[in-house]
Amino acid sequence: MFRKSFRSVMIVAMVSATLMQYATLVSDASSLTISGSETGQSFKLSPCPSGQVMVGVAAKQGWYIDSVAPLCSAVTSTGVWSGPLSQRSSIGGPGGDIRVAQCKENDAVVGMSGKIGRWVTALSIRCRKLSSPTSVSSGSSIYSVSAGGASYGTIAEA
Repeated sequence: MFRKSFRSVMIVAMVSATLMQYATLVSDASSLTISGSETGQSFKLSPCPSGQVMVGVAAKQGWYIDSVAPLCSAVTSTGVWSGPLSQRSSIGGPGGDIRVAQCKENDAVVGMSGKIGRWVTALSIRCRKLSSPTSVSSGSSIYSVSAGGASYGTIAEA
């Protein structure tokens, strides 16, 4: 039980780090060190490669969110996706079934929200239209896409 609780803390830290890394600047950022893994060691969240932006997440979910991996896309100077999507390394445990939450084409992740109980019980991404590789259109609507989860827990977002 202790290991599951610690893994939940790790995923919450990872989600918070992802928000700091991607929410205000949709282009790639340097790797961010986070503490809280099951071993008590620091680990690094894989950023999108240079010239790419976060356009979704691949989450593993069972009774709670077990792990999360960023999905990235290369972007042209006008904010259009180019090339195939790539999945970065996941943070979290091996359990659960894969659920993908992806923004509409030519949009990027600008935030995340979820539900937290004893563990991370649900996860959603918030997306907005790209206007360039480093910015989103202020006139576009923000919308949410669910990566799965339960209906219980306290809402947490950024």
